[in-house]
Amino acid sequence: MGGMWPVLTRTLRARPLRALLTALAVALGVAAVLAVQVTLTALDRQAGDVAGRRAGRSDLDVRAVAGAGLDAAQLARLRATAGVAEVQPLYEKRIAARTARDQLDSVQVTLVGVTAGEAALRPVVVTQGGLPSQASNGHEVALDADVAEALGARSGHRLRVGEQVYLTTATGPQAFTLSGITAGTGAGPGFTRSAAFVSLAEATGPFALGLHAPLAALRLDPATAPAAVATRVRATLGPVAATAD
Repeated sequence: MGGMWPVLTRTLRARPLRALLTALAVALGVAAVLAVQVTLTALDRQAGDVAGRRAGRSDLDVRAVAGAGLDAAQLARLRATAGVAEVQPLYEKRIAARTARDQLDSVQVTLVGVTAGEAALRPVVVTQGGLPSQASNGHEVALDADVAEALGARSGHRLRVGEQVYLTTATGPQAFTLSGITAGTGAGPGFTRSAAFVSLAEATGPFALGLHAPLAALRLDPATAPAAVATRVRATLGPVAATAD
């Protein structure tokens, strides 16, 4: 190495501009590599954050692939599966919503039951007001922004928190107080479409007829492998899709 210094010194004296350009090129190359590494790390972290928000607290989703959805016996077997700490079904059904009891022009919405601010372990995103109370006789509903906008267009005025909305129950249209406006769940707009969120007590009460659970979200015990639980679930429940989040 010591013998190279005289050569390098002579080169620098003879061609200082070329030496300077070479040094700049090397520096720029190193900076570019570092920038790419930092960007990739940030993108990986961002993708992980998005995936985490979409999955919420769910480690494994179990979906029905046949019939109306998962029945009570299947949900009971899920709760008894080794490694499963919590099971939260996604209870839903399609109903009609309107702003007046006798209004003919209704909007089709997906009624979704929420538990402690979650739908299938995914947080519901509230932009105005709040979610319905968990009381069985709360008679409150939170609507996705697109549903509120569609109902407002039919009634001729913009819906506001505190106003009345009529949802079709097993006995006909029933008045519910608009508790809030939502942007769906943390799982994105495709998880629930045009949703009307009510308490789980309301969903399994006046809306019980036709209510079904196409999906159940599972929170697993610590250090439990989702793939292992998915194998147990398929062996126990038969034709279902089990997807790790």
